[in-house]
Amino acid sequence: MKPRTTPLGIELKKQRDKQGLNLRQLADMINRNRGYLSQIELGQKTPGPHILEDIAGALEINRNVLLRHINLLKMDFTRPAIHKEGRDILAGLTPLEVEKVLDYIDYLKYEREAQAFRKFSESRSEH
Repeated sequence: MKPRTTPLGIELKKQRDKQGLNLRQLADMINRNRGYLSQIELGQKTPGPHILEDIAGALEINRNVLLRHINLLKMDFTRPAIHKEGRDILAGLTPLEVEKVLDYIDYLKYEREAQAFRKFSESRSEH
């Protein structure tokens, strides 16, 4: 049975192709196995936060570009519903500026969840 590609796998391949990199080149850049990256692209594996950050760094993209496509640490990366006051504040911004504000919100949510995950991991390793 053919594996089902995830939105993350599709986005990763798209970004890798934009950079003109094959799987072996990207794998070498992040010191990972080419087969492992292939499994991520095919939807057979989901990378952890450190690997995702390595991939984003190698592709020279904001990690939120990739984070948007997975439910990392059980987090919802859908765009926040903006209440009326928030919409009024964003009204004077260009669509690109609004996207940057929402990317920053995604980043803050990720950082908060990643910090909680690190604390949880550290507490488990102490036992």
